[in-house]
Amino acid sequence: MNEIGKKIEDGITCCPMCEAHDVVTQRELEKFEYGRGKDLAVLNIYIPVSSCRNCGFEFVGEKADEIRYDAICNHLRLLTPGRIQEMRVRLSGSQKLFAELTHLGQASIQRWENRQVLQSESNDLYLRLLEFPENVERLQRWNRGGGMDDVKISKENKFNGLGLDANAINNLAPASQTFFLRRAG
Repeated sequence: MNEIGKKIEDGITCCPMCEAHDVVTQRELEKFEYGRGKDLAVLNIYIPVSSCRNCGFEFVGEKADEIRYDAICNHLRLLTPGRIQEMRVRLSGSQKLFAELTHLGQASIQRWENRQVLQSESNDLYLRLLEFPENVERLQRWNRGGGMDDVKISKENKFNGLGLDANAINNLAPASQTFFLRRAG
């Protein structure tokens, strides 16, 4: 990619120090630490670093912050904000409609997509379940006041660890409805 393409891609065309329009952007390796104690990890990423040919000032833009945030998501095995947004647009369009579909808070969805806060592991797993069309159908049925049964299961979704497919799991549901917990003592 030529230098002009890099300028446009990263959105930086002017030096913040001298205001010259002679900025070049290159990808550079950055290593940064994330976590504490035994959970400390060194993450390696390539970020766009811009430098002014006029005054020599080097700087990074918002794109570098986005890349760092996505690297943390990947390290923690969480969906990136881009993936959450893609899912939301595919399933419902607006954040408001996605919140209504999922019963997640609209403000939470907005914060996840805007890289303001990481979603919890449980919310991340919930979102991943929505990648299966039959789970979305179940949720839509539930939201209309129906149950979650009688949803056609796609053949490719198998519970390999148990050797059961999703239909076999559904057949076990009536037995699970008779189970309940009692307080001891």
